[in-house]
Amino acid sequence: MEDVKINTKHEKGILEAIQKYPIFSFKDIFIHYKACTRTTAYNHNLNKLDSIKEAIYMNRRKSVVSLLTKWLNSDNATLQLAAMRLICDPDEHRALNQNYTNIRVDEYNDVKPDVDFDDIKL
Repeated sequence: MEDVKINTKHEKGILEAIQKYPIFSFKDIFIHYKACTRTTAYNHNLNKLDSIKEAIYMNRRKSVVSLLTKWLNSDNATLQLAAMRLICDPDEHRALNQNYTNIRVDEYNDVKPDVDFDDIKL
């Protein structure tokens, strides 16, 4: 019963810290949440709670979307290209790259590079 109280108390505090601060991994929680140590959290399996995993995931996704939006709206071509590489489909990605190698693996685990010999200049 004591463990349940500890877990509930720390889970609530950790979730509040995740919402308040830019926390992107479990180990980063303890920079902002001082009510327990990392060892205590791992011993009580707080790192395995879906609520904490989901809150961290949501922080990551919000940051990714925010940065991607800034990059797309930027006048900086490098940032725009980085955003394009993140959102484009595989054909567009291949077209953006100056050098692209597709590695295929057959059923015998032999690695065969996919080479377009028409593009090779002699």
